[in-house]
Amino acid sequence: QDPGPDVEAAMARWPSLHEFARRSHELSGPGAVLVESSTNQVENIVSGLTLDLLSASTDPVTVDVVRNNAGILEGVNRFVSSFNEVIARMNEYDSYDPETEARGPLLGDSTVARIRTDLYRTLQQAAVGVDTQYRYLSEVGIRVGKDGQIEFDEAKFNAAYEANPEAVENLFAAFESQGSSSETIAPGVTIDRVELTYSKLGFGELFDQLVDKLTNSVDGTVTFADKRFQSLIDSANERIERIDERLLVKQDRLQREFIAMESALAQLQSQQSSLGLISQNMGIAQSLLG
Repeated sequence: QDPGPDVEAAMARWPSLHEFARRSHELSGPGAVLVESSTNQVENIVSGLTLDLLSASTDPVTVDVVRNNAGILEGVNRFVSSFNEVIARMNEYDSYDPETEARGPLLGDSTVARIRTDLYRTLQQAAVGVDTQYRYLSEVGIRVGKDGQIEFDEAKFNAAYEANPEAVENLFAAFESQGSSSETIAPGVTIDRVELTYSKLGFGELFDQLVDKLTNSVDGTVTFADKRFQSLIDSANERIERIDERLLVKQDRLQREFIAMESALAQLQSQQSSLGLISQNMGIAQSLLG
């Protein structure tokens, strides 16, 4: 069957398998890598690097990759700002002003104290399993300062990064885990158990795990606190409803008593009027008899 001119034209635009193999061989010389992609974006030729292919070229194209120090500093500054914002908010809610006697809504709350402790413990601990030069954030210019806020010494960070960039990267980004095992629970029945153990954790992963521990929707610290507060709110609302019901009963009783009192007063006024008429008539009768 004739494939038709459109198919033949399309096939003509592609090199033969022999030609493709020849070109692949030419490209696969020392230091060369043949890369294929279904789009104009190629990822992970170098770890963490994405190339956008803008046009074809018959000449070699050189791509220079340099460290984005400004972006790294911006990322660390965002971390410091976010940490300080969380601490400031907790200090605001867990506060007491002795002059005005104003109390924060979470003054003395155990959850706030636990979160604050976890944040500072993670901040000041050593990176897990990292054996390069830097293991503590204080070694690269991040330390606790006044009022519990953390301070960032950019000059110290830059000096550390220039001296040993790999060690700084490991301090923040190290991650290595092991796990997964199988268990036979019955003859012929085996299940996989995922039991992860972490041999290396930089501070990026340490804080990720801390945030998950605090906010996990099942058993997170904040989740439990939210449920506890919701339980207190529900109890308070139920108590208010019971008080409202008692108030309605009392209101109804008082209204009935008021109506009865009004009726009694009306009867007394009627009797008083009758007595007044009797007294008046008796006075007239006495004057006529006298």
